[in-house]
Amino acid sequence: MSQPAVSKQLRVLKDSGMVTVRKQGRQHLYSIRGAPFRRAFDWLRFYERFWEEGLARMDEVLSESPAPHRRGRP
Repeated sequence: MSQPAVSKQLRVLKDSGMVTVRKQGRQHLYSIRGAPFRRAFDWLRFYERFWEEGLARMDEVLSESPAPHRRGRP
């Protein structure tokens, strides 16, 4: 990953409040802020249940369906 790409991603994280930055000489030191990540995790976890239930139902349907016929194979 290029340095400009990393800088862009770090800027997005900083602007969203997910990291803080402090300058030490010429260096920029980034620290993760846990609370915003916890909120994002909780939001994603809510939707995870729907994905798991939907995928489980799809697995049941596909397991019950006969295998598709393939040309040239018995």
